[in-house]
Amino acid sequence: MEKETKRGSGGSLQSEWTGSDFPVSEWSSEIIGESLLESPILQNVLMKRANKKTYFMLSSVTTVTNLWATGVTSVESASYETPLDYNDTSIDPVEHRTYTPVAWETFDEIDANVEADLRKQLAHHARRKLQLIAWTALDDAAIDSAYDWATGGNALANCDSNSAIDWADEFTPDNLISGYETLIGVGYDPNVCYVPPAMYADLFHSSQFTNAAQYGSQNSAIIEGVIPRFMGIDILLDKHMPDDSSDKDVGILMDKNYFLGMVVAKEGKLDYKNNFETGEHRFFMTVKAGATVFREAAGVAYYS
Repeated sequence: MEKETKRGSGGSLQSEWTGSDFPVSEWSSEIIGESLLESPILQNVLMKRANKKTYFMLSSVTTVTNLWATGVTSVESASYETPLDYNDTSIDPVEHRTYTPVAWETFDEIDANVEADLRKQLAHHARRKLQLIAWTALDDAAIDSAYDWATGGNALANCDSNSAIDWADEFTPDNLISGYETLIGVGYDPNVCYVPPAMYADLFHSSQFTNAAQYGSQNSAIIEGVIPRFMGIDILLDKHMPDDSSDKDVGILMDKNYFLGMVVAKEGKLDYKNNFETGEHRFFMTVKAGATVFREAAGVAYYS
């Protein structure tokens, strides 16, 4: 017979843990919150916390430069008198589940803060899953078992292939600027760039970045290995970005106000089962999430 599941009211429940009484509760939502805070991609997309299908209102971007006229009549009669137009799209979050087993002996023989370790493990897995959902949205095919996009970085289905930039053997500031100019040219404002470790290191080796860091606080780029902002762009290292189908590194420059959107459930679920067959306590974590690309032209893929 299974032990009764006890539910708490949120927050830390360590004080309620005893040798035979394992509460499972709403602190799963806190784990999701921790996951969102620790991921570069999850902090910089159009994010909504919702449990159900959610709609986004999307304004258009215009490259019209002659919107100013010399009189009311000429403005009203112009074909571009209402350049701001809204469209809507929706994201229907999908439920994903995983579990973390804890051996009986862990509780019987080890005097440790088990909840803290459980939270760390579940937060890590939730963060990886949410990141995977976000990156999967860039292509029509699922990311494969080797954590690769199914296509080359220049052929991501939901990222404008006409603007993809080949960075060859070394990712340089010139490559970054090429993407910047591409987005500016079609009316977007590039403000965040995600790169994997090798591409990040390439930029850090560039004197254009290390010299710029000398004007910052305590030469932070040299002391901490942190690249400064460049041309208004936050350059963020994402250690868990997928490679492409040829195992080549891929970077993404985007206007985060238009490119990618995501829905993550307001509340998570955490359930517990005492599994007598395997001698384990199993803690089941559920996350509902979904992501989609809103404006393909608002992002540039860097590939090699």
